[in-house]
Amino acid sequence: EASAQSSISSKEARKQKLEAEKMREKQKSVDDILTKSHTDYYGILGVSPDSELDEVVKKFKKLSKLLHPDKNPHPGAKEAFQIMKNAYTTISKDLRFLRQHNFQSARMRANQTKPPQYGFGFNLKWLSL
Repeated sequence: EASAQSSISSKEARKQKLEAEKMREKQKSVDDILTKSHTDYYGILGVSPDSELDEVVKKFKKLSKLLHPDKNPHPGAKEAFQIMKNAYTTISKDLRFLRQHNFQSARMRANQTKPPQYGFGFNLKWLSL
């Protein structure tokens, strides 16, 4: 019976220790974001400027879990979450635009191998204007 109580208390102690570590991590995340420049979007998310969109999304999801005001009791959690969300929105829009632009550029380069078409699909190249 004594060994059962000691195993229960050690499990509870480990659980409390894990919860305390999670709480420290949440507080540290909030403090890190609030102390950074609000215009350093990559720094806020903790990604490099040459990161791919997938990496940015993963980091956003991880930070969302840490910073969401419903999950984080820190007084600055709401402000930190808004700052992080704004950084993510800005970066993801830029990366999506670049992805679309690169796709369209590649498609245009692929179409440049064909002879130019004038008019309604007729090749009127011989017609000098």
